[in-house]
Amino acid sequence: MDKILSPFPFLQSKLSFYDDTELSQGSLFSIGLILRLICLFGMLYFRESLYKEGKFFLFNLCYVYLLLSLLSYSIPILFRIPFFLSPFFVLMVSEIIDKLKGNNRTVARFFYLLVALTITIKTASSVYYVPYTNIIPYWLKGSQ
Repeated sequence: MDKILSPFPFLQSKLSFYDDTELSQGSLFSIGLILRLICLFGMLYFRESLYKEGKFFLFNLCYVYLLLSLLSYSIPILFRIPFFLSPFFVLMVSEIIDKLKGNNRTVARFFYLLVALTITIKTASSVYYVPYTNIIPYWLKGSQ
């Protein structure tokens, strides 16, 4: 990384903090990665019909989301950027499920629900998860 950033000493000093720390140790395999890859393969499989229906804007923005989210696995400092494009991922998953026929659609819906519940349970049971707390009652009481 130092060789790449050597022409930019200001950036090198700022980004060298993230080198050789926990933040630079991206996860290579997760449930979310599997879901994104399934979506990517579904997008590529149904690409022609999506373009015929005029959904190329949705296709392109979901592709950018997938590219940025996969890149953020390797460069964890980028993990917030794909959040802004995540609605296009959700819409694309919905489109892909709607393109499936018969039993495949039911299986895909069940699989999606099962994975969503697994991710939710895994996240909520983590010691790092802190549920949302409203600060207004504490502010009104005067306590911190």
